[in-house]
Amino acid sequence: MQYSIYYDGDCPFCSRAARLLNSLDWLKRLELIDLHSPGVLARAGINPQRAMQRIQMKNANGEIREGMQAVVEIAGQVPLLWLLLPLIWLASLLGLGDQLYDWIAARRILFPTPGHCEWQNRH
Repeated sequence: MQYSIYYDGDCPFCSRAARLLNSLDWLKRLELIDLHSPGVLARAGINPQRAMQRIQMKNANGEIREGMQAVVEIAGQVPLLWLLLPLIWLASLLGLGDQLYDWIAARRILFPTPGHCEWQNRH
């Protein structure tokens, strides 16, 4: 595994996305980690507040990426997501990547996932 992905395991939308990503990771390049596991963020050097706002990823070089930048790197590691890379890159190049990511993250509760996200109720 080359990439550590830190997701909000208390959020049904995030947990469902992590399970889907895990099932698509045929090459086993991703390690999906619930950010609520004791000490994982501190060991990774990830700010907890930022982790609750955007997905966090530590790549093979130890660099931390977040939000759309993390999505681009993750998609590059999962062959089925390669089809989406041109769209993701275009959105990022146009400066819309993080705006789109933040829009979706702020509206996670609108997506068809059972349950609700506690983070949404706190912010």
